[in-house]
Amino acid sequence: MKTFFGALVISIVLAAPVLFTSQYFWGSGIDLPISHQPLREAGYQALRNGEWPLWNPSMVTGLPFQTGLRNFAYPLHALGLFLSAGLQIKVSIVAHTMLAIGFMAGALQWLGMSRPSSLLGGVVYGSSGFAYSHLFAGHLDSFEPVAYVPAILWTSLIAFRRRGIGWTVLAGLTIGWMGLAGHYQPIYIGLFGVFGYLTLLCLTGSRHGCLPLSVKVPWMNGAHDREAKEDPWSLSCVVVPRGERLRDVWNWGQRAAAMGLVAVGVALFRLLPSAQSILASNRVETDPSIQMLPCPWQTLYTYIVPHLFENPSDNLGWSFWPMWETQGYIGVVALCLIAVSLLGDPRNWALPVGMMTFSLLISLGSNTPLYDLWRRVDPLLQNFRSPGRFTLLVALFGAWLAALGLELLIKGRVRKARASAASAAITVLAAGFTIWLWGQGQAMQGWAGFVHALTSQENWDMLSDGANRDNLAGLLHSNQKAALLALGLAILTNLSIAYFRSFTAHALLALAVLDAVIFVNPYLRTAPPSDFDLPPEIVEVIKTRDPSARVLWSPDLNWYSHFAPYGLCEASGYDYFFFPEYIQSLNLQDGLPISQPRLLVSTDQIGPFWNLHGVRFIVRTTPVEASSPLILVRQVGDLLVYENPAALPRAFVVHKVEQKPKPEILEKAARASEAFRDTAFFAAEEPLPNLTPSTMPAEPIDSLVLKQNSASVEVDLESAGILVLTNAPWPGWTVTVDGENATLLKVNGSLHQGVEVAAGAHTIVFSYWPATLGWGLLGSLLTWLAALFLSRPWQLLRRQESLEP
Repeated sequence: MKTFFGALVISIVLAAPVLFTSQYFWGSGIDLPISHQPLREAGYQALRNGEWPLWNPSMVTGLPFQTGLRNFAYPLHALGLFLSAGLQIKVSIVAHTMLAIGFMAGALQWLGMSRPSSLLGGVVYGSSGFAYSHLFAGHLDSFEPVAYVPAILWTSLIAFRRRGIGWTVLAGLTIGWMGLAGHYQPIYIGLFGVFGYLTLLCLTGSRHGCLPLSVKVPWMNGAHDREAKEDPWSLSCVVVPRGERLRDVWNWGQRAAAMGLVAVGVALFRLLPSAQSILASNRVETDPSIQMLPCPWQTLYTYIVPHLFENPSDNLGWSFWPMWETQGYIGVVALCLIAVSLLGDPRNWALPVGMMTFSLLISLGSNTPLYDLWRRVDPLLQNFRSPGRFTLLVALFGAWLAALGLELLIKGRVRKARASAASAAITVLAAGFTIWLWGQGQAMQGWAGFVHALTSQENWDMLSDGANRDNLAGLLHSNQKAALLALGLAILTNLSIAYFRSFTAHALLALAVLDAVIFVNPYLRTAPPSDFDLPPEIVEVIKTRDPSARVLWSPDLNWYSHFAPYGLCEASGYDYFFFPEYIQSLNLQDGLPISQPRLLVSTDQIGPFWNLHGVRFIVRTTPVEASSPLILVRQVGDLLVYENPAALPRAFVVHKVEQKPKPEILEKAARASEAFRDTAFFAAEEPLPNLTPSTMPAEPIDSLVLKQNSASVEVDLESAGILVLTNAPWPGWTVTVDGENATLLKVNGSLHQGVEVAAGAHTIVFSYWPATLGWGLLGSLLTWLAALFLSRPWQLLRRQESLEP
């Protein structure tokens, strides 16, 4: 508990710029206000209204919440029931930083390291470049899972040494919990690092034998030391007969398989609906724009100098990839101590150094041959937005090595003179770079050449063009200060190592915290709560005129994307999961190849395709052309609200049907949306409803009631028709007419839902509940029951009672 209390105090110190202010965390002002914060707020509002957010009715043609960025399966999201989204994000920053530091420190302490060394390792990991640069980007779904990687390392190491199945089950539950916490990439990278390390531990010869699992006594010990050793943290590179090593691999494989089964079972209620959504969307088509993009070599320099190459005007990062994708900083203090750790027994550091080096080379992408070779072995890398995300493992194993360096000093295992000489190499690098930067003055020739040498011609053209050229002087000045800070910390660390005494361990820990504070502070940008809110006058005019309408706004109004709390959202969206027909029609409208995958779909121009999806309002900062059909309905400051009279209603009844090949329907959707106002189009392969031809015009619906996961309509028709709802017919939607199940129709080229309705008064209810969610909930419940049966945690209490006098 003392370790976690220390982690909490350090986390509060790190997050102070966000925590002790009435302003909201803002970060880069891009992904957080565009997607994460408003969508979280929409989910929280659904929870407060007693609905589990399974479907977002305002996004595009509607999208499942169980995909991409929107994950409300994570139990800690329950805080949103009681806190505003802005406050919940603050709590999340502190809580997950504390967990990252605490779990890393706990794992190192379990290995036998002292509390100062363990906490230092926790600080290095919890404040790493991967964690806080992704937080700055607004990638909360990448920041939050980072906290649980050392917990998985901790529980997996214990399971490795325990014969009973209890710790193996606990490790599986930890993995499953992290699987609920956010984005699959940090989850995958973390598991890759932990499982890869333990597999190598078996292959190279573990100090501890990995015995077969036993379910008889779940918490029994059993792993034995193959070699008596004074260093409890020494795990690997022991001379072990080949047969025993293979048995270790086999027995570890049993544990890994058991952990995987438990983890999948725990997260099944999230995994099954997500898999169903992926298969139903265009995400199965890999977008070539996100494959194998190399990270810049400048990534290596950020390990020495914090915030190197950062643009002080707009974004923290100067390269094709923003710094939050490639930032690998773990601290100058950590680098000095890592150098000290290499003076110890190679059996202590060989595997962590190997994993750290491998991860560093992978993070550089196609700049090194290793990435291209590994990509052939690991096809999952095909969909990595940036290989630089492997810096997560650099932070994990770098923190381990930094703690080891301090522990060697505390235990007196290395001579201070040698330790000081090793750490001095980092100081010399920092000093040389600092002198060179300050020598550039205002001339900038050398600096510009240096930047040019480290980036591609395309990136250089971007950096040296237009307004960016004016930022070069500011960029140099910012980097000069960063280099000076790094040099000062390196000198202080080197002096502490050279004159080490037992009490200096806490001084080095304090230097590591100071290093972390200097690094993370620029990432903790805040903004007034008003910047997260749409002016209430605009919300009122939209909700008064048509509360069910979809709204589109100019790309330069990203910070006003807080529509979701009001039941509104952008008609396009930042999401990887779109219905294939949606993408195909949008490509046709914009003159692109029909099969081209798209990630970001956004425009401030109303076109036929937006009319088809009921985009009735558009918010802009510049007036439209005089010939535009849009009608100005309200101006608030520099914001202009236009109404689009050509937009289709959210729900309406048509009395005519027509059958065409799907490509022709999609082409018509992209070119002539008015044709859908009175006709429901069916693809040639779909059965045509048996409607009596009618010349009646379409009938708008005034009684539409939209909820999070359902839409209900009351109609009174003179003749039979097709009720069209402008939601995509994702798997999981069902419809009832007067309480009786009806057939959900895929109309208008599978862009909309529909149902056949007879003449007369009827109540129609569309509901979203994917069957995969039900099966997933059942599977997760059974997994928890099996985990309780196998681990029998109550035996731990009995064991404790038997040990008491």
